[in-house]
Amino acid sequence: PEVLTTLAVPNVRANFTTDEERGKFSYLGGDWGDLDAHIQPGSFDLVLAAETIYSVDSYARHIRVLRRALRVGTGVALIAAKSYYFGVGGGVDAFRQAIERAHPDMEVKSVESFSDGASNVR
Repeated sequence: PEVLTTLAVPNVRANFTTDEERGKFSYLGGDWGDLDAHIQPGSFDLVLAAETIYSVDSYARHIRVLRRALRVGTGVALIAAKSYYFGVGGGVDAFRQAIERAHPDMEVKSVESFSDGASNVR
């Protein structure tokens, strides 16, 4: 996807200067339902995602990919998202509840919330 090639990859190149550092990153994009075929179980210490939880219909696939990707016991996913996505019903609380229902052993917490008083809380 374009966001990976235009933003993510150049950002990593700018902030991690050696080939050894850059080689620690993997980039995947596409429908959550297709991604797990490209992931070795427990192969990621960290998964970063942004604006990926707007559709409640995708939660089961999203959670399945996270569960497959993350290293058991130590893997962490950081997901930047809005508290609520108007018109589609997804958001932080709905995603948290979906994870807790599907995998009660996974710990879910909000790290930080941002509010400017004018736009949606993030």
